[in-house]
Amino acid sequence: MIPADASIRTEFDNITSAMTSILSAVGAAMREVRQDKTRATLAEQATGWVKPLVTLAGGIINGGAEADVDYIMNH
Repeated sequence: MIPADASIRTEFDNITSAMTSILSAVGAAMREVRQDKTRATLAEQATGWVKPLVTLAGGIINGGAEADVDYIMNH
């Protein structure tokens, strides 16, 4: 296995850290609210925030093949 370029690794770490922060914050907020509608809204928002980050991370993992990741994510 070839080690990742330091700048690529940093970018990947930043993306995954952002995903973790979003999901942790949304999870905490979902535990605080009582209404299912509010939880559903939070889940929808989290999806909108995290999905593009998943695509970016996939592009890094696959050597920048974001188009392939977009296709897979949408089918």
